[in-house]
Amino acid sequence: MKVPQAQGSFGIPDHMKPEVVFAKKPREDDGQPGPRPGEVQEMIDEGFSVKKEETAVVDLGPVAALSKLGIEFTPEDYMINFRKGSLEKRIKIGFDPVERKPIFATIRTLTPSEYDSLDESVAEEISPLTVTNNGIENRRSAWTVAYALVAINDRLIVKPITKEDPELKLTTVDWKATAKIRKKAINDLSTHIVNKILDLYRQFDFNVRLIMTDPESSFLEKP
Repeated sequence: MKVPQAQGSFGIPDHMKPEVVFAKKPREDDGQPGPRPGEVQEMIDEGFSVKKEETAVVDLGPVAALSKLGIEFTPEDYMINFRKGSLEKRIKIGFDPVERKPIFATIRTLTPSEYDSLDESVAEEISPLTVTNNGIENRRSAWTVAYALVAINDRLIVKPITKEDPELKLTTVDWKATAKIRKKAINDLSTHIVNKILDLYRQFDFNVRLIMTDPESSFLEKP
């Protein structure tokens, strides 16, 4: 079987090539000047080039990155997170075409002890099962949303369950028990919405962590 020959250079049909105007090659009969050495290659490069500013990635600081998500991070937020180890914010996740208004999710970052509880929740779910690495990651994602998602449009997913802490002698939130019930409610949400909430949580948590670990954060008033 005869293999058809590709059209144009590198298999690109002539009619699809970038338009590059070449200087006329000198001919003995018309005496026209030819291109300078390297001029043809310069014109080819120019035909395929893309301006650097069109492809540059803007490097946002963490405060600006949060602002782009619609989150205002203030000095008061810094101190709340410093004292409590967690911060709660409303973040836009979509638009309600029926009510014609935005949909917001209230999302919180997690404390170290809550991350420990999250790990326990994942381990307890997969321990009696044979689960692939991908399956483990999916379950961890679902549990992360269950721990981090507080409310949608200011309506609590579930009322936090409390417990008595004998060491601290006070009533605290049992995040593990609360997340277990939340996870059942979250299972009724669209997978796309859950994935979006997870993505927003990760961006929220990542940038808050950058601010908290950077003593030179630009928004802090330093003496």
